[in-house]
Amino acid sequence: MKLREHALTLRALSASLRADPSISPESVISTLRVRKEELMQEFYKAFTTKFSPAESFSFVDHPRRDYGKLYTVDELGNIWGGRPVLYVNSEIDELKQAIVRSIKAGQPVFFDCDVGTMDVDYFEY
Repeated sequence: MKLREHALTLRALSASLRADPSISPESVISTLRVRKEELMQEFYKAFTTKFSPAESFSFVDHPRRDYGKLYTVDELGNIWGGRPVLYVNSEIDELKQAIVRSIKAGQPVFFDCDVGTMDVDYFEY
């Protein structure tokens, strides 16, 4: 929501600057650029103080692995030389409870689902 609020702020500022004929287009762009940088810093600070990727790990429900253990996957990561992606294998009910707690605490929740290889002829769409 904060990002949308900032977008409205930038739009209002842009409209007010364009309405004044004594202000050049270059000045408008410069003013908007400075304000955008300020808003991006505010956005960054708000989200990096609440959520630190360095302290994070993923909850997964992988029924073929032992529950309650920490896992990683070789050659899986998005930063060369970065720390490995860590997974805690938990049963689905624990996973759901953790998601609810995170959302109530204002923490972001990211998720994905591996459904395997899709056979387009398997279902009649």
